[in-house]
Amino acid sequence: MEKIGSVIPTDQDTYTWLCEVGTHVTPKTRPQAHNSTGRPLLGAVLQPKGIEIALQSLAWSVCTVSGPTAKLAIIPEANSNALLEETIEHAKILFENPDGPLSGP
Repeated sequence: MEKIGSVIPTDQDTYTWLCEVGTHVTPKTRPQAHNSTGRPLLGAVLQPKGIEIALQSLAWSVCTVSGPTAKLAIIPEANSNALLEETIEHAKILFENPDGPLSGP
């Protein structure tokens, strides 16, 4: 995408982090380490920070797809514009969150 001058929806560090936690586990992967000590935990332990990071990362992924989709979809222009405007508003909220996925891994 960079070679053709296209807009890149996420930076390399965030993309690498998302790939590691979502798909490509590495020796450095620390599952369920969203706690005050940063230590990985075994078992199903509710970790609110992990839930927040996961939901914000998912929201960002949806924003990177829904904006372009709004313009490519065969829907009335008013609906397309409304979807694009909502996507931009949601993306702004994600950028304004200092602890969100866009603040860095």
